[in-house]
Amino acid sequence: MRIVVDMDNTLTDEFGSTARPGIHDFLKSLLKSEHELILWTNSTAERARTIIAEHELRNYFNTFIFREDYDPQNTGKHKDIGSVSADIIIDDDPQEIKAAQHSKKIGILISPFRKGGKVQKAELANIKAQIDKASQKKWRLF
Repeated sequence: MRIVVDMDNTLTDEFGSTARPGIHDFLKSLLKSEHELILWTNSTAERARTIIAEHELRNYFNTFIFREDYDPQNTGKHKDIGSVSADIIIDDDPQEIKAAQHSKKIGILISPFRKGGKVQKAELANIKAQIDKASQKKWRLF
């Protein structure tokens, strides 16, 4: 499956200074399950590339979509994951989840990761289980 992953408050905190605990193992597990990962962020390419390099996230993703690629005027345009043939989006923004679901895609809401904030230890495992279930369901259709 093709999975879109948000960056700010999802992979890292809002400042890009700290990676979400457990995110590297989570992304590795998705790749091991042969999913294709797309990073789609409302951050500018310059800012995002710095954060991606700083936290060694580059090798998990095949495709990168930055603000300039889909919303250059920063008008709040939603991430149209269908435009990249993605099946799932993981994002901390409930509006992005609703937009995906409106387009008959799977939207998985992750709790926002904030600087100094706590994360639920089981959250990433629960998200992985949701993806595994969706993946099994998709392959049964063929």
